[in-house]
Amino acid sequence: MANAYQDEQFGVLKDKYSKGPFGLAFGECAKQAGLLLTFQCRDKANLLHTCLSNMYKNEEFVERCTQEYLKDRTEYRRTGKKKLIKRV
Repeated sequence: MANAYQDEQFGVLKDKYSKGPFGLAFGECAKQAGLLLTFQCRDKANLLHTCLSNMYKNEEFVERCTQEYLKDRTEYRRTGKKKLIKRV
């Protein structure tokens, strides 16, 4: 069972990597498909899932994201201000 720290850390990973080519392709397909995205975008979703799974296994990438998360958490604890997250 994952704890809250791991959930938030992997959220950072997913946010970082979902903006890659597979994430953008899936996002575009989802916009066009609407409610039928489950059926029409299955191949793009599988590619995105495979890509994210491989990144979760990459120790260097996970360590880099962990350090970024810890730095942001330390800054929040010091100032009480959350980091602004830009969502597209």
